Formats: sequence, structure tokens, C-alpha cells
Amino acid sequence: MKLYCSILFGILFMLVPIHFLLAQPAPANKKALNAYKKAELSLNNRNIKEAINQLHIAIESDPSFAKAIQQLADLYRVDKNFKQAIPLYEKVIQINPKLTSLSYFGLGESLLAEGRYKEALPYLTEYARGKLTEKGALLTSKYIEDCKYALKNEINPLIIIEKLPSTINTKDNE
Repeated sequence: MKLYCSILFGILFMLVPIHFLLAQPAPANKKALNAYKKAELSLNNRNIKEAINQLHIAIESDPSFAKAIQQLADLYRVDKNFKQAIPLYEKVIQINPKLTSLSYFGLGESLLAEGRYKEALPYLTEYARGKLTEKGALLTSKYIEDCKYALKNEINPLIIIEKLPSTINTKDNE
């Protein structure tokens, strides 16, 4: 569990540049801001569960606190909880579409993981327009091609996977 938290913590802070964290305006709601600061401390201490709890408090206190919503979405996405991440990313983009381009990547990746290729494609394409690292550009390009391939083969699937009944392959020689 400690190793998992360390990896999760490392990934989060590689994905969210420090200038992003510093450049965002603070909410007027003090309860929301205090909860967000507690969430940051929890992340620094690798206490992901507490960070999630504090981010929920921040968002309940200020439903338009885009930075807290983004952080919560990132935590859910990194934990592969895409169904919970998707509406959060959508809300961030609705509140502040220019908060960070990572909202578009996170939403696109989450939609892709849920098999919602047609919805994922425009978000991934939007993210690809920005300045990306070589690794980020390769991953985004792969995701875009995955979406295109899936959409192309939705109509004419190449392989149909069907679970056969257990009576097909038995230990008995019939």
C-alpha cells in the first residue's frame, strides 16, 4: 500500500506542474480553501484517502472551486476510477476551460478507458494541440489512434469474442 501511494503521489505531481498549482486563484470561501490546503498536506504525506475526503469538503463548500475539482478528478483517474473522474473533468471544463490543458487529457483518457471513443476523441485532439513533452505527445497520439481504430471497427468488428459454454471443452472424450 505504501508503494502504491508513493507511485500515485509521484504520478500526480509529474502530471500537475507546480506553476499550475501556484497560478490558480484562491476561492473566496475560507472553508473550501482550508480543506484544499489540508488535501495538499495529505497528498504530501501520501494519505490519498484523506486528500480525497478534504477535496470533497472543499467542493461541497465551493462547488465552483475548479482547482479542487481538477485535483479530485486526477486522483480518481490515476486510481482508474474513470466513472467518477469523467463528470468532474466535465465540470472543470465547464467552469474554467483554460484552467489547465490536463483537464482535456484526463477527460479524454477517462472516456477512452470507459469505451466512449467518439466522446474521447475531441478532448484528446484538443489536448494534442498544446505544447507537450515527447512522452506526452506519443501517449496522446496513441490514444487518438486507439479511438479512431475503435470507431472504425465498431461497425465491422474484426473479431467477435464470445464465451463458449463449459460443455465445449471438457476433460471427457466425447
